[in-house]
Amino acid sequence: MQVSGRRNFIFLTKNRVQNDMIKQEFAMGLNGGRKMLKILRIFSWIIAFALSGYSLITKNFELLPFMLFFFGVFVLVTGLLELQAKRKRSAITNIFAASFAFFVSIYII
Repeated sequence: MQVSGRRNFIFLTKNRVQNDMIKQEFAMGLNGGRKMLKILRIFSWIIAFALSGYSLITKNFELLPFMLFFFGVFVLVTGLLELQAKRKRSAITNIFAASFAFFVSIYII
């Protein structure tokens, strides 16, 4: 009777270790995705900032839809990061603002 109890204990312990390993791999995958979103957010912010600075310096506002599009990408990625951080209100607000920015940038073109 004790032998089968010991086997069950070893089996359960092995399953817990495997489950913990799977959880760690899943968490590492989410962190990699979060890092990619942060890089995309910084990249879109730099492009939107450069386009707006160029438009202000040259008084040429033909690039306004593209600047607004990249600003929408920035706000959308910020909303997705907020959603991953379990802050639903700010995430939904950011996603709505991004969808409005996309609509306006497409309408202007």
